[in-house]
Amino acid sequence: MPRNALPLVLLLAAAGSCAAAPASAPASKSDASEARARPPLTSSDRLQAYLRERPSGSTPFDALAPAARTRFIEGIDFGERGIVGLDVQDLHLLTSGQARALLALLGAESLAGTLAIDWSPTPSPPATAAPSELELRYNAYNRVRRARQPATAARRPFAQWFPEIHEPAELPRLADADLALLARAIRIEYAEAGEDASLLPALAAAMALLQQRGTAHVHDLRQTADTLLLARDYAGAQRLARALPGPPLLARIRFLDPLPPETAAPSVWRMDDAGTTLVRETVDLQPLQIVVAAGCHFSADAARDIAADPLLGPVFARHARWLSLPPGAEDLQAVREWNLRQPQAPMLPIHARQPWSLLGEWRMPTFHVVRQGRIVASSSGWRSGDAGDRQRLVELLRENGLLADQR
Repeated sequence: MPRNALPLVLLLAAAGSCAAAPASAPASKSDASEARARPPLTSSDRLQAYLRERPSGSTPFDALAPAARTRFIEGIDFGERGIVGLDVQDLHLLTSGQARALLALLGAESLAGTLAIDWSPTPSPPATAAPSELELRYNAYNRVRRARQPATAARRPFAQWFPEIHEPAELPRLADADLALLARAIRIEYAEAGEDASLLPALAAAMALLQQRGTAHVHDLRQTADTLLLARDYAGAQRLARALPGPPLLARIRFLDPLPPETAAPSVWRMDDAGTTLVRETVDLQPLQIVVAAGCHFSADAARDIAADPLLGPVFARHARWLSLPPGAEDLQAVREWNLRQPQAPMLPIHARQPWSLLGEWRMPTFHVVRQGRIVASSSGWRSGDAGDRQRLVELLRENGLLADQR
């Protein structure tokens, strides 16, 4: 459910869920090299062997331009049984067929159908042009952010990576690809480094130029609308959404905020039954309650299983709130679909992260027991049908006064 492009790294729930088992041992030393390179590529060594032994321009990787290919390869994280993470930021530059061929090399073709990506309508020819100076800067910036370096002297200020953001006259001189990369960098920085509103004018200017030129990719428009949602510029996000195919739910939804601007209390958006209106309301965290950080398919499994559980169901119906990340980080269409499927556990997108900082990292699902504004105990994870996960949750609730002494 969370939008996969912000952040750009897709972490897989389990290495074995999307990666095939390692290939069987080679029959002889003579074919050992081919066996090491044969897809699926489940380790860094197998990937490097595959790339060495294939002529340039002959692999699915070559559908990406050189610098984008570098970003994709650098963003592959391997575990013991295959890939555990992918940087998907450039996949929208491919057709769905090209993306499936590329992901199939990694044993992850099934992911193509789960990603919220607007694929290119036409195949991209193999690109040989050298990357621009701005793209080289972008790749260096991308390596730093992937390494999660803190925002100290070790991490250059964003404006040093991209001085164009404070030089509006420079933007019209940029090629389309560089404008799109600059807009992408701004979206990433805004989402990952503190929601700096001073970045938004340059984002708007870059996307406006691409629209005027008729070269704005639908995926970039959608991601920019998500960034405006994160910035709580709902009117701006909806204006952009109306230019998208569909139009999406975002273009039709109403945001009703009766709270004063100075409201500092944690708050959420409650969606109406029709899924077309969001009303903001504050949340009282003083009473004893369950707050669930949710938003993935494991969360949906938990909501369904718990509602059907004779012991847990009534407790959650009385005391639980199921929260998602804010609009823009969470897809509102996915919230609507969740609520249609799980009316007993409506999803409540939070308004902003800072008032909910007590929840920390958003691991899904995590069940927090909250009392007097503080988390007193937590339990993470849910696998449908797993008796151990259920028992851990039962014990968590019983130890904190939310369950009577019954099994």
